[in-house]
Amino acid sequence: PIPVPDPPAGEAEGSTFYLESFGPLNAPQPLIAETSITASFAGDTISGFAGCNNYSGMMTPVDDHFTISGIATTFMFCEAPAGVMEQEQAYLLGLTTVGGYKWEQTLVGSSTLVTKGQLFYTLPDGSAGVMNFVSTH
Repeated sequence: PIPVPDPPAGEAEGSTFYLESFGPLNAPQPLIAETSITASFAGDTISGFAGCNNYSGMMTPVDDHFTISGIATTFMFCEAPAGVMEQEQAYLLGLTTVGGYKWEQTLVGSSTLVTKGQLFYTLPDGSAGVMNFVSTH
């Protein structure tokens, strides 16, 4: 088969990705049981569900990656499961420090589909973090 080049960020457009784990680059943690976080990419916008609230933000191309800013959320408060609000805040804060990405694609027929993705970000202590996404939940 002919090698498929790495797709640009736009190749993930129109897909919804589900966060499996995030946190320190060497030790990302799975999401709290019975919670879900999603990310959808459309044009220069990222949007989704952060565990309790819906969110959206602007993506700005920078060299070989993009940054995310202007994140707006709904104003729900969720008591259960324990820790869901802290998880949501950590995720949303992480989005504002994204500095790189990596998509994994699969050739299906004549189409290349993004099946997995990683967003690389900076943790509050300055160390490297990773968000691991999949296209099916």
